[in-house]
Amino acid sequence: MGLKMVSTLAASLFATGLAFAVPPPAQTTPFGLSVVTPLTKISNGDAAAQLFAATLLPKAAALTGQNLNAPLVIPGYTTLKIDPAKIDLATQASARLYFAGENAGYSNSVGFNGAGPGVGAGAKLAFLDSSSPKPRTAGDYVDLGVFNAGTNLDFFVIADGANHLGYTSPTNLDQVMSTDLAANLDGLQHVYAYAVKDSPYLLLTFEDMPGGGDRDYNDVILVADIGRANIRHFFGAPEPSLLLALGSFAAVLMTVTGRRRT
Repeated sequence: MGLKMVSTLAASLFATGLAFAVPPPAQTTPFGLSVVTPLTKISNGDAAAQLFAATLLPKAAALTGQNLNAPLVIPGYTTLKIDPAKIDLATQASARLYFAGENAGYSNSVGFNGAGPGVGAGAKLAFLDSSSPKPRTAGDYVDLGVFNAGTNLDFFVIADGANHLGYTSPTNLDQVMSTDLAANLDGLQHVYAYAVKDSPYLLLTFEDMPGGGDRDYNDVILVADIGRANIRHFFGAPEPSLLLALGSFAAVLMTVTGRRRT
């Protein structure tokens, strides 16, 4: 065997050894999910964020001190409890997710999915760690992107996800608490959802423990801005354009009827 061949073989074996000796890069998020950026502090937010900070945010944040496994009452607001698995958008929306507060022993991760339930294809993280007051403070938010009419939005919490970056599928799917009850491996509802009337806001309250824990649903509290049109849809109110069309039709009908009577 020639010297050149020996050198080539030695280099090959050395490289192979290195390949086996060096472990793959560690996951930086549970389930390897990407994290939406940028995250904006409410104090640096735009006009919509400032309006939220001055109106619903203080009252949503105060809910962390209440047992929310009971009829929800927010002074000054009318809310409608909806099926959290049916957060279906009636119109296209540029969605935003606000962190309102938490009352948990876990460092939970918070995510969303517009293509299916839980951490499957399409899922992303909004907040890797929702612990408060650090790193999260009430009002922190991320813009989730634009979703088409007909999209079913799923929101989920990964129990203590910030401390378990190595969570993988399917081994740790029992740690994922989704708005879609059918996706929760313990068969329990972990989220309550409320449309807030005369606003663009959807309030979400989570129970973060597999098996239900204390079932107080104040472990993570989020507010999704999905647009006023979609909130009106939950309340069954017609769109302003439809009201205008109906008004025009009524006016025409009254004119025709009046002419027939003369």
